[in-house]
Amino acid sequence: VINVYLCLLCGLVITAVTIAILFQLSCLVKFVSNHMLVTVVVTALLMTLNINILNRISFEKHKEKKIIFWALNCVLASTPFVSADPWTLMKSIIYTVLLVIILTLKSFLIPEAAINSIIGPLSIIHTLVLVCSVYMTIFGSTSSFFSQIVSSIGLHGGFIVYSGLVVCNTQRVCLNAKNTQFDTFQSAFVFYMNFLNLYC
Repeated sequence: VINVYLCLLCGLVITAVTIAILFQLSCLVKFVSNHMLVTVVVTALLMTLNINILNRISFEKHKEKKIIFWALNCVLASTPFVSADPWTLMKSIIYTVLLVIILTLKSFLIPEAAINSIIGPLSIIHTLVLVCSVYMTIFGSTSSFFSQIVSSIGLHGGFIVYSGLVVCNTQRVCLNAKNTQFDTFQSAFVFYMNFLNLYC
C-alpha cells in the first residue's frame, strides 16, 4: 500500500515539474489557451492509447516498461493545465491534497458493505458526469435551461463522484495488496486519475 502512494506521489511530482517547464514555453501556453478543445481531445486520445499499453504490460515481467509508460502518462496529463493561472493551480493543489487526505482517513471508518453498495450508483453518476463534460467541451455553456443543468452536472458532479471513488479505491487497494500478483503501478494510476479529476 505504501508503494502505491509513493508511485502516486512520484506521478504527481512528474506532472507538476512538467507543468512548470511548459509554463516557460510561451508559444505552447498561447496555443493551449486558444485551442483548448484540440488540446484536450489530443491529450485524451494519447492517454487512452498509453493506458491500453500500460494495462497490457506485465508488472512482474516488464517493470521498467511499466514505469516508462506510467511516467509518460503523467507528462501527457500536464498539457491542458498550462492554460491556467499558476497561483490558482498552486492553491487548488493544496486544497485537493487536504481533501484526499481527509477522504483516505474516512475510508477506514466506513464498513466494506457500505462501500460495495455505493460502487454501482457511483459508476452511473460517473458516466453521466463524463457525458456532460464532453458536451460542455464541444458545445460550451449557454444561457438555456438544459445547458445550465448539463454545466452544473459536469462541473459539480465530478466532485461527488471522484470523492466517492477515492474512498472506494482506498479500501480496494488495502484488500488487494495482500495478493501476490498485486500491480502497484495500476493501482497508483487509478488513484492518480481520481486525484486529477478531483482537482479539475
